[in-house]
Amino acid sequence: MSIDAFMQAAGQSPDGACGMLNYGDPVVIYDTKAAKWVILDFAFDPYIPAPSYFCIAVSDTSDALGTWRSFQMLASSTKLADYPKLSSTPSGLIISANMFKNGTSYSGVNVWVLNRNALFSNTPTLQSILYVLGNAYFSLMPVN
Repeated sequence: MSIDAFMQAAGQSPDGACGMLNYGDPVVIYDTKAAKWVILDFAFDPYIPAPSYFCIAVSDTSDALGTWRSFQMLASSTKLADYPKLSSTPSGLIISANMFKNGTSYSGVNVWVLNRNALFSNTPTLQSILYVLGNAYFSLMPVN
């Protein structure tokens, strides 16, 4: 199954970015506190790299064989969020990504902290805090 098909099965529209424009390297982690699996991928139009999105899917069971819920989160309206990484901490889930103007010019690293309760409950939208770290860093890897 393709990541597009997986995201559609988890609730994304076939016409939306997360339902048809996944071009990344999916990251999969198991959140031990929530006892759920989390998948992160990024989506963008390859001909127009901005806006870019994060596609996040959360399992409803600890064995990943049950149903999944998915979220489409705007990463940037003006830049490509590339090489996203994901970690789980007691205070939230952390996403990091390299940001590129026009899809080619490096402009720094952004870090998002996602609200655990919103992600693991049936809340229809995600809650996050964005940190713009600038271009002194490259490819930050949040730790579990």
